[in-house]
Amino acid sequence: MPDSDEQPPGRLARVLTVARWAAIGMLLALITVRYVLPVFDPDAEVVLIKPEDAVDVDDIKDKLVPPTQTFTNPVARQLVAVGKNLVTSPRDRQDAVRQLFTLSENPELLGDDMTTYLAVRSAYWQLRRDPEVRGSLETALLLWDAAERLESNSAIAAASGDAEDSLQ
Repeated sequence: MPDSDEQPPGRLARVLTVARWAAIGMLLALITVRYVLPVFDPDAEVVLIKPEDAVDVDDIKDKLVPPTQTFTNPVARQLVAVGKNLVTSPRDRQDAVRQLFTLSENPELLGDDMTTYLAVRSAYWQLRRDPEVRGSLETALLLWDAAERLESNSAIAAASGDAEDSLQ
């Protein structure tokens, strides 16, 4: 029973309450028509979605082609070798994790190139955190790109060093 100070809700409040419930009912009806009823339609076209794990890893391996150029930079050669090992045995990643950790702890080995450093560090964390085989293959691509960048940067540095020597 309401206190003497409280007044029962007015007519406007009751209308608004009914309107809210009607809006909620219409929303539920729309959701049901859009998402639930097509499930029960026997003539509906069935679309099968394959999970990411069902992607054939061998197909991805066939598309991976390591760089064919010869690398003079020893770190670039190491990155290419780590990438090749990840492609041949994607589940055996502990050695790759150790090598990438060592490289990322010594950024001067990467020619003080921030992009190459970040690529190596990203590859390290991807191998540590992503348990999927596909992650190893993506990491191999990342390492090969970093090796090519490192090789091109060392070639540019060598060319500029030769130019400075010839000027003196």
